[in-house]
Amino acid sequence: MGGRERAGWIALICLLCALMLPGQARLPVIDRDEALFVQASRQMVEDRAPIDIRFQDEARYKKPVGIYWLQSLAALASGEGAAAPLWVWRIPSLAGAMASVWLTVALGATLFGVRVGLPAGALMAAAFVLGGEARIAKTDAVLLALILAMLIALARLAVRRGGGRAEAWGFWLAFGAAVLIKGPIGPLFAALAAVGHAAAVRDLRWLRPLGAGWPVLAALALVAPWLIGISLVGGWAFWREAVVGDLAAKVVAGQEGKGAPPGTYLAVIWLAFWPGAALLPIAARRVWQKRDDPRVRFALAAIVPAWIVFEAVPTKLFHYTMPTYPAAAILIAAAAVAIAGPVGRGWRAGVAVALLPLPLVAVALGVVQWRTDAPTVAVLAVAAAVAAALAGGAGALALLARGRGAAALGVLALAGGIFNASLLTGLARTPFLWPTEVAAAAARDLAAARGCEAPRLAGRGYGEPSLVWAGGRDTPRLPANAPLPETLAADPCAVVLNLGGDVPAGWAAVEQLEGLAIGAGRVVRIELLQPELRP
Repeated sequence: MGGRERAGWIALICLLCALMLPGQARLPVIDRDEALFVQASRQMVEDRAPIDIRFQDEARYKKPVGIYWLQSLAALASGEGAAAPLWVWRIPSLAGAMASVWLTVALGATLFGVRVGLPAGALMAAAFVLGGEARIAKTDAVLLALILAMLIALARLAVRRGGGRAEAWGFWLAFGAAVLIKGPIGPLFAALAAVGHAAAVRDLRWLRPLGAGWPVLAALALVAPWLIGISLVGGWAFWREAVVGDLAAKVVAGQEGKGAPPGTYLAVIWLAFWPGAALLPIAARRVWQKRDDPRVRFALAAIVPAWIVFEAVPTKLFHYTMPTYPAAAILIAAAAVAIAGPVGRGWRAGVAVALLPLPLVAVALGVVQWRTDAPTVAVLAVAAAVAAALAGGAGALALLARGRGAAALGVLALAGGIFNASLLTGLARTPFLWPTEVAAAAARDLAAARGCEAPRLAGRGYGEPSLVWAGGRDTPRLPANAPLPETLAADPCAVVLNLGGDVPAGWAAVEQLEGLAIGAGRVVRIELLQPELRP
């Protein structure tokens, strides 16, 4: 390993820590997915029930058990068990995001060498969507790492055309783990890449090593015990919910109001893959020039088939195409490293325009902060994000004008990292975005004024999963205007988050707050109710 390569590794390690550690402890639980995952994992630890998955008293069978196991292990390893703070439950996502960056380097090095792999890893580390997933305790960061492990095995088979024993073991173990994390989604990405490359080179022989029996049996051994166990515990409920209620529903129609037309992800990528997406047009030109290169074909096979499938599926979420971004980062890095002369003004203007969307989103957040009297530190964090984006963009454009593509890519990655960390810090400290967090803090103060150690929370018309994370598994979530149970009315420590309903007799509205319920996608006005003290 040469000095320059060693310096690249050190810089990437520093970048990763600077990018992904800020906000882990400060960012409140996010509705609705993260709150559902961490609460179900906490109940798994409380009940010592590693097979069944439950949120409050409801079975949660939309996803397999893998991520719940990882989160539960993190909580147990912390020594605090079910009482572990939120950042502990996020450790698997943080580890998955960091591993994804290293595996992007490995995939890039397999195809084009470390000189391309390292900057590709830096681009993935700076990608806005991965920075978010590193701080959200759910499946996608871990799944991305496992998909990349499968793609590395496939790339080695495709490029080297020999051996294959280690690749077969790596592929099938990652395959089995991916099934435990998110069912067929991870294997689908790998299968589409394999089929796409095989079609491009018109050859299937390079896939023969994957037919080895023992690695396939190892994958089955990973998956089968839990599938059998959950079938015995829940009967057909898991299969009905996971396959029909979740997967099939997303394929047939836009699930939970999240439908969008084909082409949506072409718009989303300018935000999700910012700032690397700004260099996509320059990379596309070089990809076209090198379209007969088997390495380029493999990278395209890891992008195009999956992209087409997910554009065709009605249900669309911001992160669904994230597993295609590492291959895109590799093609961008290869193009940047190969730049041999000044980039023309037209191309630089395109880069400048492509860099604007996310800073504009940050400016919009700054307006929200101003309108809602956010703390000064939150406003300064968002201002720092915008400044980093503008300075990084200007620096990258200046370097492109001098023909220094690799340096421009490095500046963009650094600016993207500062932007992400600053923006997420600003998000975490903007109370308007976290009504449950603000309401729970107010409830603690109200309960303390009555001599209570903690409030007994309940929701009436407000049933976001974050409320259960804040109040515990027994937190009642009642419909709007529903009668409040006598057990609550008799408890002086009770605090009810009331949304859109009247104030029942015997209760008093003591505080009102407003915020954006992210899970519901709307602004809510919540009244805090306390039972009137009886003489």
